[in-house]
Amino acid sequence: TPTAKSLEVTLKRPAPTGAMVTVTSVVDGGSKVTSGMPEGAEAITLDVSGLSNGVYVVSYSINSEQIDQKKVNIN
Repeated sequence: TPTAKSLEVTLKRPAPTGAMVTVTSVVDGGSKVTSGMPEGAEAITLDVSGLSNGVYVVSYSINSEQIDQKKVNIN
């Protein structure tokens, strides 16, 4: 759920060791926000207040292997 200040990412199952969430700009492909997820976490809230309005891709990876991604609008 994107908002002006934060983005909550909810997983289908608890995060294993080495899980990461990255928010990347669709416009320039640059990684804007990256956060490790604690082992066992089922959700994480990211501070996106520094990002410009636009479309971003939220990627979930484990040990550098991409598992899932979704596009989100940040306004």
